[in-house]
Amino acid sequence: RTTTLIFKTTDGIKDYTAEVELSQKGAIIDASVEAFNAAPVGSTMYRVSGMVTTIANTKYGNFYIRDYSGETYVYGIADFANSGIDAGDIVTLVGKRGAYGTTIEMLDAVLESKIDVTEISIADFLAVEKSKEIYYRLTGTITEINGSLNIVT
Repeated sequence: RTTTLIFKTTDGIKDYTAEVELSQKGAIIDASVEAFNAAPVGSTMYRVSGMVTTIANTKYGNFYIRDYSGETYVYGIADFANSGIDAGDIVTLVGKRGAYGTTIEMLDAVLESKIDVTEISIADFLAVEKSKEIYYRLTGTITEINGSLNIVT
């Protein structure tokens, strides 16, 4: 929240004015991409998690993230060059809802966490050792579900 306080005084001849802007950080709202996109433009902070789908600008750290509910544009994050963010990674960001024309944007985004994701074939995935630290992304077409899942890449 933000507000501006205006102080006025006079010495009987001349008026004096001073302005001070105060801001208070409120709670950060955990939101899906859909809820973030539906929120009004403003200074409310949102925490959004999703997969990085496309990096639009490596100089400024502009990219798209997607979760189960939709996709949104991130208009830069601080220190993108050192973040190690790549397409396919899972990120959690905190930022404000903004807009540029009709484009919905997350502004002033800060990276809270990043999970590296390795793209792998199904055959290679079946051969790797189990791990709770490594995340894999498998892609393919589901051809049949009957007690077990058959996937063709």
